Amino acid sequence: DYIECHGYEDVELLSMIRVTPTTDQDTSESWLRHSVFQTTSLSHGQTCSVIIDSGSTRNLVSQALVDQLELHVLPLETPYKVAWVQDGPTMSVTHRCLVELSIGDRYVDQVWCGVAPLGFCQVVLEHPWQFDRKTTHHGETNTYTFIKDGYEVCLAPQ
Repeated sequence: DYIECHGYEDVELLSMIRVTPTTDQDTSESWLRHSVFQTTSLSHGQTCSVIIDSGSTRNLVSQALVDQLELHVLPLETPYKVAWVQDGPTMSVTHRCLVELSIGDRYVDQVWCGVAPLGFCQVVLEHPWQFDRKTTHHGETNTYTFIKDGYEVCLAPQ
């Protein structure tokens, strides 16, 4: 199906949509079919929430996490706008920072992220992260695999 969005020509629409379950849901389907990948990570020594979502083209970090960890931010040469479908208003992303991530025993990384006021998590890894790491998403198990520093890494949701 095709959904036409008017008035968002210069805005990156993020695919993060929250679904509220209803009582008449078909429970025979696996919960993984409707689940967004969520996990936790250590970032600069602090536990934070991470979502992997392939529906957008920007990696993002929450302004709150940047403030809490006192991360060094840099201005973007070309600011951009993002919008969440359910919230409507757009937000300008004017700065970025390098975010350290550590998930599990073998995955330690640094990712450039735009700084935005995220309310649903602290880090969103989008298509650029997936592309750069050459990840494979396994939909049935909702896991991501890739090679990092000679090791195969498999990230599972928590």
